Amino acid sequence: MRRIATVAALALLAVGGLSACRVETGAAVFVADSRVGEDRVDAIVDSAPDALTINGRPAEVKDLRQQVVEWLTIVDLAQRVSADTGRPLPGPDFAAAAAKIGADSDNAFARLLAQGPAYKAFLFEGVEEMQASPEMVEGLVADYKAANGDAQLPADFGAQVLAAINEPTSGAPLRVALAQRNRADELFEQYDVLTNPRYGQLAIKFASIPVADGTAVMIEAPIPTSTTP
Repeated sequence: MRRIATVAALALLAVGGLSACRVETGAAVFVADSRVGEDRVDAIVDSAPDALTINGRPAEVKDLRQQVVEWLTIVDLAQRVSADTGRPLPGPDFAAAAAKIGADSDNAFARLLAQGPAYKAFLFEGVEEMQASPEMVEGLVADYKAANGDAQLPADFGAQVLAAINEPTSGAPLRVALAQRNRADELFEQYDVLTNPRYGQLAIKFASIPVADGTAVMIEAPIPTSTTP
């Protein structure tokens, strides 16, 4: 299989105190004393079938690499949490994931595609919703602006975001997502999670907040990265 230029349409619902020197040549991710090599990332990318797409549109190999590193971070983190807590990991449905992308069930990309969502659910199982503070909303808006070229937003944009989160019914999943994001930050610090900056800013994604005019603000936990490649 060639190295594909498109990415699967199954994105995951897509700061440790380590020094920059921990990201050595050939390392993609660190979780505590566990190291994921870039060769493993490359092998998984190379194993992906040729015809994958995201929302029907081609994507760069760079995007696929980022997705794979995010998944690998989640998988390694879940394995460490399971070992430390005694909670058993879920059994991913490898056959179903493989069928979705037209691959064999032992395909490395298909297996990661199955593990990612299952292990993410394991990590954040039982997290209860939390209320959003004005400071928290300010952070979400700042992250949105940074990700969108310092976009010019309406004066009441933050108020719209806060209203969406505080809506009694539809806002409940968003309040859970906020708590999951906080839990992710705690896990990153507890297990000294660090990624190689060559992959860009990666994140565990939890939910998007719909606001006026179709804009959506993402609730996500940025994965810590080294300051030097």
